[in-house]
Amino acid sequence: MRLGTDIQTFWKPMKLSTTLSSYLYLHKEPQDRFNFQRRFFTNLDLGLKFKMSDRLSLKINSPITLFPMFQDNNLSRIALGSGRYSYVIDANVELTGANIGLIYKFKDRDKNIVPSMQFSGVVGDLSVEASTGFLFYDLINQKKDVLNWNQNFGVQNSVDLWLSKQVNEKFDARIGLGYSNFYHINSNSFNPDSAQSSSYANVRLGTDIQSSWQPMKFSIAVSNYISLAKEAEDVFNFQQRIFTNLDVGAKFKINDKLSIRATTPITLAPMLNGSSWGYFDDNQAIVIVPNSRVGMTGLNVGIVYSFGKKSE
Repeated sequence: MRLGTDIQTFWKPMKLSTTLSSYLYLHKEPQDRFNFQRRFFTNLDLGLKFKMSDRLSLKINSPITLFPMFQDNNLSRIALGSGRYSYVIDANVELTGANIGLIYKFKDRDKNIVPSMQFSGVVGDLSVEASTGFLFYDLINQKKDVLNWNQNFGVQNSVDLWLSKQVNEKFDARIGLGYSNFYHINSNSFNPDSAQSSSYANVRLGTDIQSSWQPMKFSIAVSNYISLAKEAEDVFNFQQRIFTNLDVGAKFKINDKLSIRATTPITLAPMLNGSSWGYFDDNQAIVIVPNSRVGMTGLNVGIVYSFGKKSE
C-alpha cells in the first residue's frame, strides 16, 4: 500500500517524487533463519519522476527505512557453535539502494472505476473527537494457546483534532492528530504496579463514505500510535514503539455540529510483537512458537464536534 505525491520542479519534464510505502507480508511464518522478519514494514521513497511522452514516465527513487523488514528487540540468543552464543539487542536491518520504474498512463475514459476527486480549492472542516472504547487483546491466529496468557482487556480513551475535506460528493478525506491512553485490565503483559496504562500520540488518515441513508457515513481510518514512553512498558519488552490499526465503522450525524462515530479496530502492526509461547503436542512434547503477535479488537465510540468550514 502506497501513499505519495509528485511535486513539479522548475524544469517541466521533472517532478520530485515522495511516497510512503507499506509492505504487508503474505507468508504465514517468517522466512529468515532467526525469525526477525516483520509482518509489516514501511519505507519512505524519495526520488524523481521524468516525463518521456504523454504516456510514458521514468521514476527513480531511493528507500529510507521507517519500520524495518528485519527487527529484533527482545534479547534474542543466536548459537555460534562450540557452546558459544551471541546476543542480539535492538537489531534493525535497514534498506537502501535505488529503484527504477517505468510508468505507463492509460487513455482517459468517459467513465473511470476510481471516482474523480478534488483536493485543492476545497473548503476544509475542522472538528474535535473525544472517544472511549472497550478492547480485547489476544494472540493472532494461535488456536492452540490454551493457557491464554496474552489475553486481557483494555480501555482506550482518545482525543483527536480532525481536518476533513469533501473531495467527492460521496467521499470526505480526513487527517487527524491526537492523544490516546490505553488502560490495561488484568494483563499479564503489563505490570499493574508500574505500567497499568500506556500513553500514545495519534496520527490518523481516513475517509468517510456517504451511504444510501443520508445521516450515516461509512468510516475508515488508518491509525498510527506512537508511544510517549522512553522504553517498553511491558514485562518482557515486546511493546512496539509504533503500532497501527485499521478502524472500520460508521458515523451518524445528529445535527450540523454533532456526530457520533462507532468503529472497531483491526490490527495491522501490533502493539505487542515478538512474544514466544508453548504448548504440548500429541506426543506430550513441548512446542515453542516464537515471534507471535498480540492483536486487539473491540468497540470505540466517539462524539465529534464540528467547528465549521475553514477557508484555505
